[in-house]
Amino acid sequence: MSGHVRARASHRVAFPATAEALYARIAAAMPRWLSKASRDDAIGDLFLAVLESRVQFADIEQAAQRFASRTTRDYENRFGPISIDAVRFDDSDRTLADFIPDPSALAAFDHIFEGAIS
Repeated sequence: MSGHVRARASHRVAFPATAEALYARIAAAMPRWLSKASRDDAIGDLFLAVLESRVQFADIEQAAQRFASRTTRDYENRFGPISIDAVRFDDSDRTLADFIPDPSALAAFDHIFEGAIS
């Protein structure tokens, strides 16, 4: 009987005592082909999944590939991540950030026109 208990106990994986140890194990299991930003996102997602018991600690290595693929699908495309600061067109220096509306940008003009009308 005690041999059977020892055999079962030997298959258990000890849960780390610190968050740093858990993070290190997840980071070690995560594929290296991800971009840095996507790799960090996938590590964070898997870390949270383990804490919420959606992924068992012993299954981290198997889940890492799944989380990496999902992160790539959600945040990148087949050409890789798109930087918000990258020039969007060959004949222009405009970036993706230039196309994001800023509602407060016109506040100064509103203030000037309100003063002129009053």
